[in-house]
Amino acid sequence: MMTSIPRFAVVIGLVLGFATVDVARGQESAAKEHAAMKKEHAAAEKEHAQWLLKAEKMKIEHRRALAALARLEAEILEHEAELETQISSIRQHDAMIEEHEDEIEAHEAGEKTDHDALVSQHEKIHKKHEDMAAKMAEVAGDHDDLIRELIKFLDGHVKKFHSTGAAK
Repeated sequence: MMTSIPRFAVVIGLVLGFATVDVARGQESAAKEHAAMKKEHAAAEKEHAQWLLKAEKMKIEHRRALAALARLEAEILEHEAELETQISSIRQHDAMIEEHEDEIEAHEAGEKTDHDALVSQHEKIHKKHEDMAAKMAEVAGDHDDLIRELIKFLDGHVKKFHSTGAAK
């Protein structure tokens, strides 16, 4: 004997069967998507670790560059002190020349002055002048090289890394 199943029950059974298949297919699809997302997350985390390492290394390099700039600043300050010493020497030399001029004028006016002492003093003044000229050439050469290279570096840096143009 065969029992008859109402049609609506067959329809409901078919719908539920298809729904179960669709849910299973949806879960399988979601699992694949989740696996793909997790893979992307892992790749992003790996890339972030590389970026962090690179940024940390760059920070170390910045510290070293700042230390180098501090040494450079100290060298420039030392150069500034040398210039002050040179300026003082030039002023002292000017005073010596002025005093020598006065002694020459006094000798020419007939005052008793030792002419040989004037000549000896003049030779010392002249030697001091030559020494100062050599020192000034050395200081000026170092200065010119340093400033030229710093400006060249700064101009190159600005042109390469900033769109604002040359250094001022």
